[in-house]
Amino acid sequence: MKDNEMRGVLLAKYYERRREQYIELQPPDVADALSKQDILCVSQQLYEHGLIEWKAERRGTGQMTAGRGHITACGVDVVENEGVGAPIRITFDHSTHYSVHSSAGVQIGNGNTQGDSVNLKQLIEAIEKSGASMQEKEEAKSRLAAFLRHPLVATVAGKLVPSVDKLLVR
Repeated sequence: MKDNEMRGVLLAKYYERRREQYIELQPPDVADALSKQDILCVSQQLYEHGLIEWKAERRGTGQMTAGRGHITACGVDVVENEGVGAPIRITFDHSTHYSVHSSAGVQIGNGNTQGDSVNLKQLIEAIEKSGASMQEKEEAKSRLAAFLRHPLVATVAGKLVPSVDKLLVR
């Protein structure tokens, strides 16, 4: 794996765990795709370019033995913009593997279609016609809109989902 790919793997993991304080990543955290030494060296690279805060632990010889990091605001922007604006080359792997359990009719991939679909207009109409309070209806529609705007949902759904703003116009 090239350094730019390793940077993408690690920065994505720091992003995923951004709500935590300093974390010490280990090979199992990245599906054993990187060795401990790779994690330390690449984390140092991310630190040198301002994408993470990094506290390295070193032996008397100066060799890194461990380290803890936390993504910076700049790092968050790089992840959310898929590498655009990064001060160093970073490649994000979009072939993420997903596990779906206890579900029927789930299909994930590029260009796939599924015969059974939910008509989002009907779903919104059902929310409107429900006996819930206006506040509950607005919250439900707001959550639906947030779900549809999520980058992963937008990528997976692609052109199957109409513009959220058009969908929720009254």
